[in-house]
Order: sequence, then C-alpha cells, then structure tokens
Amino acid sequence: MIAGAGTKAGFAQGELLGMLANLKTMAAVLSPLLWSRIYAFGVRRYGASGPAAAGWFHCAVMVLTLGRMALAHTLRGEFNKLS
Repeated sequence: MIAGAGTKAGFAQGELLGMLANLKTMAAVLSPLLWSRIYAFGVRRYGASGPAAAGWFHCAVMVLTLGRMALAHTLRGEFNKLS
C-alpha cells in the first residue's frame, strides 16, 4: 500500500524504503523518552508512585493510542484517494 502510493508520488522504491526505515528508527528512539516523561509527569503531579501513577500513565497511553488510531484512519482514507 505504501510502496504503491510512494511510486505514484514519484519516489523510487529504495528511497521510500529508506525513509520508512528512518521513521521506524526515530519512533524507536523517541517513544521511550515520551513514555518516561509522561510517567514522570504523573508522579510529580499526583505525588504517587506505583499503582496510582501507573493508572494515570495507562490513561495517557490510551488517549495517545486513540489519537494514533484516528490519525491512521484519516491517512488510510487519504491513501485510498491516491489509488
């Protein structure tokens, strides 16, 4: 799906795969920093650690996951328009 859309947009196959690999690497490097900051924010704000902070952390993860799913749904619609 992405390869077809990238080819239609004028990207070479190798160039597109390189960009996807870079995106995956950036996500792997930045996501632990993001999650640790969210967890630290919950501990600082609510003054708790363990189960109480974990509850807020899991709520934040759920909200971010729902946002990501909404974005993926929107992008899927955009890619389908290209086909």
